[in-house]
Amino acid sequence: MLQTLGAFHLNFTEIVGTSILLQISRTNLLVACPACHHYSRRVHSRYTRTVADLPFSDRIVKLKIKVRRFFCANSACSSFTFVEPLSPAIPPFARRTQRLTEALVNITYGLVGEAGARLAFLLKMPSSSRTLLRLLNAQPIPQYPTPRVLGVDEWSWKKGGIYGAILVDLERRSPVELLKDRTAETFAKWLQTHPGVEIICRDRDTVLAVKSQF
Repeated sequence: MLQTLGAFHLNFTEIVGTSILLQISRTNLLVACPACHHYSRRVHSRYTRTVADLPFSDRIVKLKIKVRRFFCANSACSSFTFVEPLSPAIPPFARRTQRLTEALVNITYGLVGEAGARLAFLLKMPSSSRTLLRLLNAQPIPQYPTPRVLGVDEWSWKKGGIYGAILVDLERRSPVELLKDRTAETFAKWLQTHPGVEIICRDRDTVLAVKSQF
């Protein structure tokens, strides 16, 4: 488990209820200041940071990380002290590891909020529905090339009220864009800014009909 986190030393383990607590700390003696990149070995202070990780068997895993703050060895640096970087697997200020976040996001993609929270609880990755939706909304929107075969249909922003249009890449089987309305003018503008569409698939509704030149 710790091998994927980088150079950490396992100080001790403890089982508390349904959780496994792992106290870990970095092993490197010299740490580079993120501002000036000068190395330092002078420790200013220490504190404990708690980060949730993927479960082990039927137990929740929590990492108790002993984090060090160093004096910067460069007198000209703008940072008098700095906190040692931990690992790409543990983002700054995050309460969970990157791999746990990815697992929760994948659950949310399939089940959304409440159902995703129930499944995450059963899998020993307890999170609220609000947390799952926040993690999902924080994900970058993937950028896809202009589809060759484009499907277009109407969809509702608000049930029975405001309608827009959804564009789907039928070869990749993935949504491409949500248009604010379902008018032919808005659809035509999108096609003008996304050249390369060869085939447009739609129903017989004339609302989204555009000239064949697009």
